[in-house]
Amino acid sequence: TGGFTQHGYDGEDFLGYDMKTFTWIAPKQQAEITRLKWNHDQAGLAFRHNYLTQT
Repeated sequence: TGGFTQHGYDGEDFLGYDMKTFTWIAPKQQAEITRLKWNHDQAGLAFRHNYLTQT
């Protein structure tokens, strides 16, 4: 199975999870700090990947 997750703010995309690279992507410059912080959290990335592929 596969899945996806994304977060929006004020009606626009803010962050999305890339299932191919197992990282967060930031379509807006305003999300860059959050993207860096979330991509640094290896346990969180592993959890997200497992959740999206196993449930």
